[in-house]
Amino acid sequence: MRLPGKVLPVWNRQKGRLEARSRGKIPAACREKPRFFCQLQTGSTLAAGRKARAPGRADFPVRWGFTLIELLVVIAIIAILAGMLLPALGRARGQAQAIVCLGNLKQLQLGFQLYADDHADALPPSLQIGYPEAPCWVGGSMHWLATANVADMTNRALLLEAGPGRIGPYLQAAGVFRCPADRSTTNLFNGKRNRGAQRVRSYSLNNYIVHGDIGQWSPATGFVYDRMAFVKQADFSRTSPSRIYTFVDEHEYTVAGGAFFMRYFEGPDAYWSDNRPAGRHADKGVFAFADGHAETQRWRDPTTSPKAKTYDEFRAVSLEVSNNPDFRWLWEHCNEHLPGQRFAWD
Repeated sequence: MRLPGKVLPVWNRQKGRLEARSRGKIPAACREKPRFFCQLQTGSTLAAGRKARAPGRADFPVRWGFTLIELLVVIAIIAILAGMLLPALGRARGQAQAIVCLGNLKQLQLGFQLYADDHADALPPSLQIGYPEAPCWVGGSMHWLATANVADMTNRALLLEAGPGRIGPYLQAAGVFRCPADRSTTNLFNGKRNRGAQRVRSYSLNNYIVHGDIGQWSPATGFVYDRMAFVKQADFSRTSPSRIYTFVDEHEYTVAGGAFFMRYFEGPDAYWSDNRPAGRHADKGVFAFADGHAETQRWRDPTTSPKAKTYDEFRAVSLEVSNNPDFRWLWEHCNEHLPGQRFAWD
């Protein structure tokens, strides 16, 4: 490589140093330390980006370095890029979890329909009433006030076991009973919500599936049905099955024995019962419907799915629903009038 001044550096093996073949002189720094970059008296780099080759060896490795200012600039750029990308990644993760949640509810609805096909069109009951042997779509409770056996909260096998009214045998995995965004644990109610084992179920079934408002069951008589309840698949024909939700992604502080309660007979301006829907997916609830489809519903009122850090904080949220469009939506989609039926609020 020729340099300004027509100087060609050559390695002298005998003397172990660089020497100039033509005009110009090799600076002393080059002769003494051939591994480092140096400049000719003209100010040009002796070997731009390359070092002299030692006898029988490859080029010496180049040692690059950064100034403190350059390093700080790089760190600042990385921080800016991270600030731009992390929210997008968080949204993408949330959307993926919502898709999985929708898929879970569709699988539960499929098990619900397969159960009816195998039981002469009879639907799986939404609530275990009074007796442990009473039929119900799922076993165990997720609420410490509603169960004497806290182990139910973490018992995945209980979700899939056979029994009266159970849809578990029609499902392939216990994971479909829990929303992927539900991080609630067995210590949720004692102020340690992020400690302990995760609970295994997030979903509940519309209380008007078999149970209704006043349904009863005993070993002697079996079910005494509420006439407002959907007992068989054919009962959905009094309305559109695409309007009536079955399974609900329920709020972590209210999910309990399997039923999601609404009081249809009290009208659209009553008050919240013991159940609230979840809003884990960007303030959206997730529902499966009697016709087999599933969808999300965006909540517009912050009291519909309170973002409470403790159980006491959750209980302090008002039960009033005046002018709450979310409560009206839930009420409209939980049931339908019987033919010719009228209520005081009609």
